[in-house]
This record gives sequence, structure tokens and C-alpha cells, in this order.
Amino acid sequence: MVAADARKTATGQIKGDHIELIVPSHWSNRFKVEATASLINRLQKQFTKAWKTVSHHINEGTCLVRYPTVATLGPYVKTLNETTMQQKLARVRLGHAKFSRLAQMNCKTRVMTVSMFSAVDVPETALRYLLLHELAHLTYADHSKRFWALVGQYVPDYKLQSKLIQAFHQVNVYHAAACQTRLKNAQARPPLFDYPLAPAQPTTDLDAWTTDDEWDEFEAEQEPLQLQLL
Repeated sequence: MVAADARKTATGQIKGDHIELIVPSHWSNRFKVEATASLINRLQKQFTKAWKTVSHHINEGTCLVRYPTVATLGPYVKTLNETTMQQKLARVRLGHAKFSRLAQMNCKTRVMTVSMFSAVDVPETALRYLLLHELAHLTYADHSKRFWALVGQYVPDYKLQSKLIQAFHQVNVYHAAACQTRLKNAQARPPLFDYPLAPAQPTTDLDAWTTDDEWDEFEAEQEPLQLQLL
């Protein structure tokens, strides 16, 4: 898909199984065509590089882990935290981010959200880095030298693991989108799951909370709850 607007530069990004390009509306048709061809070529190389990274680690026999729900990811995060940074973590959420952050830590509520595309069929070393990266934000909210020093204590090769998890995330998003395109009656997005780490409180049904904005608004008004897995 190619769109035009008033910006000064052309941009592009891979979104699932297609490429989205935006070019300045005031450019001539020649410049638009040249910019489109250049961006497509660059993005194709970017995805090819990511796929080669994934293929290499699969062919080398790298152990891939599957944590499709927080019922399994949650305990892993809990154990990892207890044996490393020992932070006060309220809960773990499994989200559906495709094009923004692979994971996110809300330092105020101490809730970690991990994209399902970063947690399924990825190298355990890369997933471990991603989770420790987010846990480190409970000590340092920014990406300062002290932050990276803390991450480096537990993941000395964090730069490599960062590239790995980004590559696997991108490939997982592509494959998921391609599968949905082929299915005429694709199922709707599953609800946001939640793995509580705080002391048990009255159960709350998650059916009404399927979007991040609704959840954040609800969460701001509540104490940590024991949430039901659907």
C-alpha cells in the first residue's frame, strides 16, 4: 500500500504480510516511483536479513521455546525474576503488539506486557534477555549506561540477543499475518490474558477487557487483582 501526505521524506515499514509506504504528496510522480522502488528494496532486504537470522539459528539446532499463554509464560518470568533481579512485579500480561514494542514495563503499576510474537518459537536466550531488559526498567526507567550495565550483568551478549529477538518477532508477525490472509474465516483476536503475581484478591472476568486502552483505564482505578484465565 502506498499513501501520500505532506511530510518531507518517504517512509516505509513491513506490516504483517504487506509493505506500507508513505511518500510526500508534493513530489513529482517520478520521485514517488523511485522512492517507492528504493523503499521496497530496502525493506525486502531487512526482512530477508531477519529471516536468515532465524533460519541460521534453527539450522544450528537452537532450542526454541513456546510460551503461548501466560499460564506458562507467567511462571517462567516469576522464576527468572526471583533468581536474578528480585524486583517487585505485580503481574505479567500477554499482548498482541506487532509493530511497536516487543515488550513493555509499566513502572508505576509494575505490570509487564510481552507481545505474543516475542514469546512463541523464539530462542530461550533471546526471550530471557527481553524479560530481563524489562525487569531492569524497574530499577532504571531509561536506557542509560547504568541500565545497560545492569542488563549486562545477567546477559553479557545482550546486543546479540536483542538482534535475535527482534528478528524472530518480525518473522512471527509475518507468518501470522500470512496465515490470516489465507483463511477466509480467521478467528477474532483472543482476549488479553493476565498472570497475577500479587496476593490473591476477588476474581474479575476479563471478557470486557480486550483492548490495551480499556485495560489501562481499568487498571489505574484498581488494586492488583487475581484475574481469571479464560
